[in-house]
Amino acid sequence: MVVVVSILVFATIVLFVITFAAQSRASAEAESHESALPGLVLRRSQWLYSPLLRPITFFLNAYNRSMPAPKLKARIQEYLITAGYPGNLEVVDFLTLCELFGLATCFVITALFYFGTQRVHLTVAVPSLVLGTMAPYWWLKEKGYSRTQEISRSLPYGLDLIALAMGAGSTFTEAVRTLVRDDEESPLSQELRQVLGEIEMGRTRTEALMNFGRRIPLEELKSIVSAIIQGETLGTPLTDVLRMQSDLLRLKRSVRAEKKAGEAAVKILLPSVLILISVLLMVLGPIIIRAVKGELY
Repeated sequence: MVVVVSILVFATIVLFVITFAAQSRASAEAESHESALPGLVLRRSQWLYSPLLRPITFFLNAYNRSMPAPKLKARIQEYLITAGYPGNLEVVDFLTLCELFGLATCFVITALFYFGTQRVHLTVAVPSLVLGTMAPYWWLKEKGYSRTQEISRSLPYGLDLIALAMGAGSTFTEAVRTLVRDDEESPLSQELRQVLGEIEMGRTRTEALMNFGRRIPLEELKSIVSAIIQGETLGTPLTDVLRMQSDLLRLKRSVRAEKKAGEAAVKILLPSVLILISVLLMVLGPIIIRAVKGELY
């Protein structure tokens, strides 16, 4: 017991030393970054760097920045972009969150076993640590998928509204602003607000729309962006292009719904047969048992 306490005290001292060094280095980097890019607001999760968690998060951040896992970081970056940067988390911040969640899960489950007069084995601590670390990753992936599906459902209405506003005499930028003001909290409006921001920063409309198509992994969105760019190149009125794409999206959605309805009829066939057999056995079971025993007559 004394050995364990000594190790914990030594680890705590080392952790605080590394924390203060990392904090000073991070402050110097932030100052130099702010002087180089005045007016730039960096994404940073405030609650993750609260005074209570700062001694741990700075140590984990220093490790995560040098972690040799480029593929994992690239995948997390893709999921963060698709999910709309929940909690203003960057890749390093999200890795830190996963590790904190894993440690907390391992601690809680180990404590429950300990106070429950059960022997704590590595077979309990290690799986809880792994599952707790992976839980935020799975949550982020699911959030990105649900946000992508919500954007897909909002696209036909958004295209109709933009085309209607442009038909009334508005420019493309003014029509997009109208859609954003109509529902500011929807994922589609958030992405279109970013498109407007890129246009205001000096990028062309084609570049902003192409970046929009790269951020959201939707084939429908990529085809819409390609159709808009091709329409501008050929001189086709943008209103006609948007209405055509909206009708095409609704047609694809109806075809997809019919396909899922047909698949549902096939999938429900086996459970229906099993339920029918169970009901027949319940009804005819006593009769069969009496017939086997010779008690039917």
